[in-house]
Amino acid sequence: MSENEVKEKAKNILQKMRPMDYMILGIFVFLIILFGLFYVGKKAYAPTPVENEGKVAYEIYFKNVPISRGGTDEIVIPFFVGNETFVTIRNVPHAKLKITNVRYDHKKTMVPTGNVNNPYVLVDDEENPLAYDFLVTVEDNGKFTDDGVVSGGNKIKIGLPITLESSTYRLDGKITNVKILTTKNNDDE
Repeated sequence: MSENEVKEKAKNILQKMRPMDYMILGIFVFLIILFGLFYVGKKAYAPTPVENEGKVAYEIYFKNVPISRGGTDEIVIPFFVGNETFVTIRNVPHAKLKITNVRYDHKKTMVPTGNVNNPYVLVDDEENPLAYDFLVTVEDNGKFTDDGVVSGGNKIKIGLPITLESSTYRLDGKITNVKILTTKNNDDE
Protein backbone atom coordinates (compact mmCIF):
# COMPACT_ATOMS: atom_id res chain seq x y z
CA MET A 1 0.00 0.00 0.00
CA SER A 2 1.25 3.38 -0.88
CA GLU A 3 1.04 6.44 1.30
CA ASN A 4 -1.73 7.92 -0.82
CA GLU A 5 -3.86 4.77 -0.49
CA VAL A 6 -3.51 4.88 3.33
CA LYS A 7 -4.51 8.54 3.40
CA GLU A 8 -7.51 7.78 1.17
CA LYS A 9 -8.72 4.93 3.46
CA ALA A 10 -8.33 7.11 6.56
CA LYS A 11 -10.31 9.86 4.86
CA ASN A 12 -13.11 7.40 3.96
CA ILE A 13 -13.27 6.09 7.56
CA LEU A 14 -13.45 9.61 9.00
CA GLN A 15 -16.26 10.54 6.57
CA LYS A 16 -18.30 7.49 7.65
CA MET A 17 -17.99 8.29 11.41
CA ARG A 18 -20.97 9.81 13.21
CA PRO A 19 -20.89 12.28 16.15
CA MET A 20 -21.51 9.43 18.61
CA ASP A 21 -18.46 7.60 17.23
CA TYR A 22 -16.33 10.69 17.87
CA MET A 23 -17.61 10.86 21.46
CA ILE A 24 -16.78 7.20 22.10
CA LEU A 25 -13.33 7.63 20.56
CA GLY A 26 -12.73 10.77 22.67
CA ILE A 27 -13.75 9.00 25.89
CA PHE A 28 -11.51 6.06 25.02
CA VAL A 29 -8.50 8.34 24.41
CA PHE A 30 -9.27 10.30 27.62
CA LEU A 31 -9.36 7.07 29.67
CA ILE A 32 -6.05 5.90 28.21
CA ILE A 33 -4.42 9.24 29.10
CA LEU A 34 -5.98 9.21 32.59
CA PHE A 35 -4.77 5.66 33.24
CA GLY A 36 -1.26 6.61 32.08
CA LEU A 37 -1.14 9.64 34.40
CA PHE A 38 -2.49 7.62 37.33
CA TYR A 39 0.07 4.87 36.80
CA VAL A 40 2.96 7.33 36.56
CA GLY A 41 1.65 9.29 39.58
CA LYS A 42 1.30 6.15 41.66
CA LYS A 43 4.91 5.24 41.00
CA ALA A 44 6.04 8.76 41.97
CA TYR A 45 4.26 8.59 45.34
CA ALA A 46 5.26 5.08 46.38
CA PRO A 47 5.52 4.68 50.17
CA THR A 48 8.87 5.11 51.86
CA PRO A 49 10.48 1.71 52.45
CA VAL A 50 10.49 0.40 56.02
CA GLU A 51 14.03 0.23 57.36
CA ASN A 52 13.29 -1.40 60.71
CA GLU A 53 10.59 -2.12 63.30
CA GLY A 54 10.48 -1.96 67.07
CA LYS A 55 9.02 -0.43 70.22
CA VAL A 56 8.35 3.30 70.39
CA ALA A 57 7.29 5.58 73.26
CA TYR A 58 5.14 8.68 72.73
CA GLU A 59 4.90 11.47 75.26
CA ILE A 60 1.47 13.10 75.06
CA TYR A 61 0.73 16.50 76.63
CA PHE A 62 -2.75 17.25 77.97
CA LYS A 63 -3.35 20.90 78.86
CA ASN A 64 -6.00 22.23 81.28
CA VAL A 65 -7.51 18.86 82.21
CA PRO A 66 -10.30 19.52 84.75
CA ILE A 67 -9.91 17.08 87.64
CA SER A 68 -12.27 17.10 90.62
CA ARG A 69 -11.04 16.12 94.03
CA GLY A 70 -13.94 13.77 94.76
CA GLY A 71 -14.66 15.41 98.12
CA THR A 72 -11.07 15.01 99.40
CA ASP A 73 -7.92 17.10 99.31
CA GLU A 74 -6.19 14.70 96.86
CA ILE A 75 -6.88 14.81 93.14
CA VAL A 76 -8.27 11.79 91.33
CA ILE A 77 -5.70 10.99 88.61
CA PRO A 78 -7.26 9.37 85.52
CA PHE A 79 -3.99 7.79 84.28
CA PHE A 80 -2.10 4.99 86.04
CA VAL A 81 1.23 3.45 85.06
CA GLY A 82 0.66 -0.09 83.78
CA ASN A 83 -2.95 0.47 82.69
CA GLU A 84 -4.00 0.25 79.08
CA THR A 85 -5.65 3.12 77.25
CA PHE A 86 -7.31 3.16 73.85
CA VAL A 87 -5.63 5.51 71.39
CA THR A 88 -7.26 7.41 68.52
CA ILE A 89 -4.98 9.20 66.05
CA ARG A 90 -6.55 11.84 63.77
CA ASN A 91 -10.05 10.56 64.62
CA VAL A 92 -9.10 7.03 63.48
CA PRO A 93 -9.11 4.27 66.13
CA HIS A 94 -5.61 2.86 66.56
CA ALA A 95 -5.00 0.37 69.40
CA LYS A 96 -4.89 -0.22 73.15
CA LEU A 97 -1.51 0.91 74.44
CA LYS A 98 0.20 0.54 77.79
CA ILE A 99 0.83 3.66 79.91
CA THR A 100 4.48 3.66 81.06
CA ASN A 101 4.82 7.05 82.76
CA VAL A 102 2.55 9.78 84.12
CA ARG A 103 3.60 13.26 85.26
CA TYR A 104 1.24 16.05 86.24
CA ASP A 105 1.23 19.46 87.81
CA HIS A 106 -1.35 22.09 88.73
CA LYS A 107 -1.95 24.59 85.94
CA LYS A 108 0.50 27.49 86.31
CA THR A 109 0.24 31.18 85.56
CA MET A 110 2.92 33.88 85.31
CA VAL A 111 2.97 36.70 87.84
CA PRO A 112 5.26 39.71 87.29
CA THR A 113 7.73 40.41 90.12
CA GLY A 114 9.18 43.79 89.16
CA ASN A 115 12.68 42.36 89.52
CA VAL A 116 14.90 42.88 86.44
CA ASN A 117 16.87 39.67 87.02
CA ASN A 118 13.74 37.56 87.58
CA PRO A 119 10.85 39.40 85.83
CA TYR A 120 8.16 36.82 86.62
CA VAL A 121 7.42 33.81 88.79
CA LEU A 122 5.20 30.78 88.06
CA VAL A 123 2.45 30.10 90.58
CA ASP A 124 -0.60 27.83 90.68
CA ASP A 125 -3.51 29.28 88.71
CA GLU A 126 -6.05 30.08 91.44
CA GLU A 127 -8.66 31.20 88.89
CA ASN A 128 -8.83 27.61 87.65
CA PRO A 129 -8.22 25.42 90.71
CA LEU A 130 -9.32 22.16 89.04
CA ALA A 131 -7.03 22.46 85.99
CA TYR A 132 -4.00 20.19 85.68
CA ASP A 133 -1.45 19.59 82.95
CA PHE A 134 -0.48 15.96 82.26
CA LEU A 135 2.42 14.38 80.40
CA VAL A 136 1.58 10.73 79.68
CA THR A 137 3.95 8.24 78.02
CA VAL A 138 2.56 5.24 76.10
CA GLU A 139 4.39 2.41 74.33
CA ASP A 140 3.58 1.22 70.82
CA ASN A 141 5.05 -0.86 68.01
CA GLY A 142 6.26 1.18 65.07
CA LYS A 143 7.95 0.95 61.71
CA PHE A 144 10.96 3.16 61.09
CA THR A 145 11.41 4.91 57.74
CA ASP A 146 13.59 7.74 56.44
CA ASP A 147 10.66 10.06 57.16
CA GLY A 148 10.17 9.00 60.81
CA VAL A 149 8.11 6.51 62.79
CA VAL A 150 4.95 5.04 61.24
CA SER A 151 2.32 3.34 63.38
CA GLY A 152 -1.15 2.27 62.31
CA GLY A 153 -0.66 3.99 58.95
CA ASN A 154 0.11 7.35 60.59
CA LYS A 155 3.43 9.18 60.65
CA ILE A 156 3.99 9.81 64.34
CA LYS A 157 5.54 13.24 64.82
CA ILE A 158 5.61 16.01 67.41
CA GLY A 159 2.39 18.05 67.30
CA LEU A 160 0.18 15.20 66.08
CA PRO A 161 -3.28 15.35 67.72
CA ILE A 162 -4.07 12.18 69.67
CA THR A 163 -6.91 11.02 71.92
CA LEU A 164 -6.61 8.69 74.92
CA GLU A 165 -9.76 6.97 76.12
CA SER A 166 -10.84 4.53 78.81
CA SER A 167 -14.05 3.88 80.71
CA THR A 168 -13.50 7.02 82.85
CA TYR A 169 -11.95 9.58 80.48
CA ARG A 170 -11.60 10.74 76.87
CA LEU A 171 -8.92 13.40 76.53
CA ASP A 172 -7.38 15.11 73.52
CA GLY A 173 -3.69 15.96 73.56
CA LYS A 174 -0.66 16.43 71.35
CA ILE A 175 2.45 14.31 70.95
CA THR A 176 5.44 16.18 72.38
CA ASN A 177 8.17 13.55 72.04
CA VAL A 178 8.79 10.31 70.13
CA LYS A 179 11.45 7.92 71.46
CA ILE A 180 12.66 4.71 69.82
CA LEU A 181 13.02 2.13 72.60
CA THR A 182 14.04 -1.07 70.77
CA THR A 183 14.54 -2.22 67.21
CA LYS A 184 14.46 -5.69 65.64
CA ASN A 185 18.19 -5.48 64.97
CA ASN A 186 18.86 -4.88 68.70
CA ASP A 187 16.65 -7.85 69.63
CA ASP A 188 18.50 -10.19 67.23
CA GLU A 189 21.92 -9.54 68.80
